[in-house]
Amino acid sequence: KEAKANALEILDQFIPKKLHQCLTALVDDMEARDKLYHLKHFQRHSELNMIEFILLHGNKYFNNFTIAHALRNSFNYIEHVPKYILDKSLLIKQCAVEGLKVFKQKKPADAQKLFSNFNIDTVMLEMEHTRDSLTELEKIIVLKSTALFSDTPENVIAEIGAIVEEVIVPKDELIFSKGDPGSSMYIIHNGEIRIHDSDKTFAVLQNLDFFGELALLDPEPRSASATATKDSLLMKINQEAAYELMEDRTEVLKSMMTILCRRIRIQNDKLAMAIDAQNS
Repeated sequence: KEAKANALEILDQFIPKKLHQCLTALVDDMEARDKLYHLKHFQRHSELNMIEFILLHGNKYFNNFTIAHALRNSFNYIEHVPKYILDKSLLIKQCAVEGLKVFKQKKPADAQKLFSNFNIDTVMLEMEHTRDSLTELEKIIVLKSTALFSDTPENVIAEIGAIVEEVIVPKDELIFSKGDPGSSMYIIHNGEIRIHDSDKTFAVLQNLDFFGELALLDPEPRSASATATKDSLLMKINQEAAYELMEDRTEVLKSMMTILCRRIRIQNDKLAMAIDAQNS
């Protein structure tokens, strides 16, 4: 704890404010003593810009979210970006491609020379313009905006985003029925979902709402049905992938338990109010 506090103190004193929130997450992915050592090492070489330092060392010191953030601000250090376009992390790869596209738009002649030096396929970059699915960064932003993951560090959300599947649901389509096995939860990116039992409506959910989350903790049958009342884009998290992530990331399990407890309290309050109304 003392080493972690010292590391955070260095972050406060030395790192630019616009990077501070992102870089605080560094402390979460490595032993505190190792983080402190590397941050002090960087402090002794302060002539090197932090973004360049991140791009030079990559995942040797930094987590995927930190690298992705640096890639999105890499215009002045573009020579370090090409090595990331084949990274195994889709988040890093997409941010690297986006950085190169920005550079190409602003400095086409220099970009052509850079692409030639690194044998970069410009067709691959252009294909990204036609992509209809959400980027990994967009998934992180959506997840962070939900009540379920609002208190979860961005570097952890980046790992959650990697297991998210996109599901397009047309209006009036049934997503699951009451009694179906529960094996996944959903977050609404855009659209509207009705939670119901036959004609009885329990809730109408909209953007950034989530449903089916009990399935990640309890594989019991669904307690209600879910139907799209508008064309909807959903973000789906499967139970098996979530279990694997929770084994390594207790923060995810903590977020789930917190929000479920909150929902149970709300339901208890509603039940108490209903009983009081009935007795009065």
